[in-house]
Amino acid sequence: MTTVAKLLEMTTVAKLLGRKQRLLERLQENPGPHERDEAVRVLMQIETALDLVEETGPPQRRADE
Repeated sequence: MTTVAKLLEMTTVAKLLGRKQRLLERLQENPGPHERDEAVRVLMQIETALDLVEETGPPQRRADE
């Protein structure tokens, strides 16, 4: 993985984690049912995205590189 690609992946993960934290904080403020449902929906999407990043991991280097 190139340095730029790794930096972009780390930035993406940092943004997802930041958004997750803000949503969790918002849920602690007891939002209305519609806002709560929307926050939970987005949290599920964030978790899926984080899982995908974790599953893919860094690409394997080819032997001829």
